[in-house]
Amino acid sequence: MANENRSRLIRATVIFFSIIAVLAVLSFASTITIGDVASFLPYIPESMAPVGIYVIMVPVMIALIFFYLAILVGTLFEGKINNVIISGLYAGGFASLIIVFMILQPASQATQTAGYLFMGSFAVYFLYSILATIAELRKQFYIRVIAGALAIFIIGQVCVQLVNLYMIVPGVPESEQVALIKSMLNWGFGAASIITLVGIFRDSRSPYLSQIGAIAANYFFVLALSLIGTLYVNFISGNLTEVSPVMEQLSPYVEWTGIVIVGAFIFQ
Repeated sequence: MANENRSRLIRATVIFFSIIAVLAVLSFASTITIGDVASFLPYIPESMAPVGIYVIMVPVMIALIFFYLAILVGTLFEGKINNVIISGLYAGGFASLIIVFMILQPASQATQTAGYLFMGSFAVYFLYSILATIAELRKQFYIRVIAGALAIFIIGQVCVQLVNLYMIVPGVPESEQVALIKSMLNWGFGAASIITLVGIFRDSRSPYLSQIGAIAANYFFVLALSLIGTLYVNFISGNLTEVSPVMEQLSPYVEWTGIVIVGAFIFQ
């Protein structure tokens, strides 16, 4: 290890443990509550006022751990996968500020569950990023395609669970609107995950298969196309208007949306 890197790592380590020690004392060895520092924070529900300040400090500690690990990995290792891991660690640090708070806050059980779902979603994306990089380095594109299809499907199921959390009241029958939203999410993400598997043909010797595979490998385009297409199909079939008659007034806009989707698919 070069002297410059060693000095950088030592400095980062000293700063990291110093800040962590201060935050740990404030979190677990003090009686400070959210209400005591509410004037320095964004809007906080009154029910959170008596909760210990650890709810805020622990997410900051977790974020700092991610940042320190990113510095540690960047100092000790090199390579393309290493860069992906570092980017993921930094992103995880920022994400943990919100996700860990959602999990720790005691005001809403639904928000806690949503925090775990977001954590799982981030883990899936992080794993996909690593697998995609490995696929690129090994020139085995099918690894990226399969990983992407699985990631899209899992994220879709997370979205369905979020709908269950925030749009379904325990003990109350599921409404037609909620059932339709869940159905569209399942069909949209499911179709996208299947279509992306066609991306395996991106490196085909056939120019036509290669072009089709390249389109299918554009995950954001395919996902947007699948979700909008599912919405369009439900509108044309009358499912949307049955649930919400006001959708009938949007008929011209939806029809033009369908034309735009077809055009985007043709010229992609």
